[in-house]
Amino acid sequence: RCKMNAQERYEKFVLPDDAHKVTVVKDEKVENAVAITVEREDHTIGNLIRHELHRDREYVQFAGYKVEHPLEHKVKFQVKSSMDRDPVECFKDALERLSDEMSNIEQAIKKKVG
Repeated sequence: RCKMNAQERYEKFVLPDDAHKVTVVKDEKVENAVAITVEREDHTIGNLIRHELHRDREYVQFAGYKVEHPLEHKVKFQVKSSMDRDPVECFKDALERLSDEMSNIEQAIKKKVG
């Protein structure tokens, strides 16, 4: 079996020294919207963050993501918020809520397992 085009497995999750994990670009066409790219991630984190953003109905007007190519390990989010809230802050808040939820799950598992 030929694997000459296969990527090294570590390329899916190891960030090069000169790369940024997260980049934010203001959307010039849509008011109060940003594109946030997260390197070395996939649909797993994309769905979690998108779902959490949708739970913030007060401020988040749109939240979506895409993985542009299966061999590029990055997730690109589009977030639009109401005028009284910065979309990057909405994204950070969603990450904080997810982190809290994961901590709660971890504690519950530790309590059950011992």
